Amino acid sequence: MSTMFKNFVVLCLLYSVNATHFITKINETVHHNVILEINKPWDPEMYAKKVILSNATGVITSQTFQLLTELQELYLVHSSIEYIHQDAFKTAPKLENIQFSYNSKLPFLTNDIFKNCKNLKKLVIGNNKFIEGISDNLCSGLQNLTHVEITKESKIPKKLTNNFFRNSKSLESIKLHFSNITSIDSDAFKELKKLNFLSLVENEVNEIGPGAFGNENLLRLYLSWNKLKYFSGEELQDLRNLEKLDISFNPLIELDVERIKRNAPNLKSLSVAQTSLSCNKKKEFMKKGNLSFHVHIDRNELEKCEA
Repeated sequence: MSTMFKNFVVLCLLYSVNATHFITKINETVHHNVILEINKPWDPEMYAKKVILSNATGVITSQTFQLLTELQELYLVHSSIEYIHQDAFKTAPKLENIQFSYNSKLPFLTNDIFKNCKNLKKLVIGNNKFIEGISDNLCSGLQNLTHVEITKESKIPKKLTNNFFRNSKSLESIKLHFSNITSIDSDAFKELKKLNFLSLVENEVNEIGPGAFGNENLLRLYLSWNKLKYFSGEELQDLRNLEKLDISFNPLIELDVERIKRNAPNLKSLSVAQTSLSCNKKKEFMKKGNLSFHVHIDRNELEKCEA
């Protein structure tokens, strides 16, 4: 065999190895009906940065993802999981995005499950049929977490305290929707100095402690479709840069506009549509030429007041 031919064979083999390596490491894979076994690594054969598990069953242990060392995004959907070990994601150090959605069953979700996700930036939990529970410090101590979204999860703590997000100081956006939250403690969000967007739409909130949201970077606050009857303005302590406040679709009967102005001096938009405020109060909003922000009230409401 000539030297030239031997070199050609070697090059072909190298190309074959590299080609296989390229094929098995792709950006995204979807896997259906996976059975996750206890203390056994799951081998997807294709090692992607983004993995979608649909209709998976079984348990997630400290060994489940140990072959997926490049994993950055994990989506668990339409699945039934019996147990998630506290070190479940320890072997996936690059994980940045976790989403649990539309699952039929999930175990109790604790902070311990996510504490090893040192690079976690986004956590989404929503529309799951059954979760055994959600700990009251679920999102605490996650230093790189910037975005949290929890939707239609009745097991979230009814009273939100600063323990839920403690020391997760990189948070910029929080959405907690349709989850039956009833009260927000004073200082619940105060230490989240980078938070600029907060939405607590469609809950059962009837009480908010003074200074619950207090930080200078919060720009938009959505509290619509809750059970608030009184809004003193003290809830907005230290929100010097708040631009938009939406408290529409609440059974409001008392609202202190002067305190809102004082605590949120840069407010540009206040939405109070479909509340229980008196007609006199609604008319008063429309007449106040000294307000530095625009008040949004449903035109039909004003017409009814004039009738």
